[in-house]
Amino acid sequence: MEIWSQSLFDMVLMSSVERLFERATTRFEGEEAALAKLKSPDDSLAQLVESFVSAIFNDFGIGDSAGACFILKALDRQMVTVKGFEGTLGDLLLGMAKVAFSEILVRKTIEAAELSMSYDFRAAQF
Repeated sequence: MEIWSQSLFDMVLMSSVERLFERATTRFEGEEAALAKLKSPDDSLAQLVESFVSAIFNDFGIGDSAGACFILKALDRQMVTVKGFEGTLGDLLLGMAKVAFSEILVRKTIEAAELSMSYDFRAAQF
């Protein structure tokens, strides 16, 4: 992947991480509760992430086949399972891109939240 494409993907991912943690913090009433929910996902988190990723794809103009290819190119080493899919190739690409992006988004959000909360804890000690 070209450097400019990787930079664009990194910007989309980092912006998404910030937005997801803000939304999860609001939905689950606090940073610690949001982090706990991210670490032990259930249906409420799955619904939140699914709707969030769809909105992000639309906001950044990557909610089509070309956008899906952009995401899949950036995440080409990510494992994805497609069971019994029937539909257009475009739908398949977009579905795989959303699944792959969702998985890395949750992992990176957990990492960023832990780092932020650790920093806040250390700052409070001084």
